[in-house]
Amino acid sequence: MLGVYRLITRQFPTCKLSPAILARLIMQSNKIRDPRFIRANQKISVNVPLNQTPTLKSIAKKFKIDLQKLHKLNPAVQQYTTSLPHNAEIRLPKDQT
Repeated sequence: MLGVYRLITRQFPTCKLSPAILARLIMQSNKIRDPRFIRANQKISVNVPLNQTPTLKSIAKKFKIDLQKLHKLNPAVQQYTTSLPHNAEIRLPKDQT
């Protein structure tokens, strides 16, 4: 769980949650009872409040991902600059997860 915490706080510096609170939120939102059972490549969701609605272009810039590669993984998003809907799920390249 500490690795997930470090990744989130590195990517979202405004996240001011303690590791214990963030772990509890992740466990609750993913129905995980014991954090020891979280495994590599397991799909989990993390709700991070954002100040503005993200777009593919802003995500590509923030995570330093090639925009064309990101769009290829998410063909349902028509425009790079269109705001993503609330709770939208997007795919990231494996080297970024």
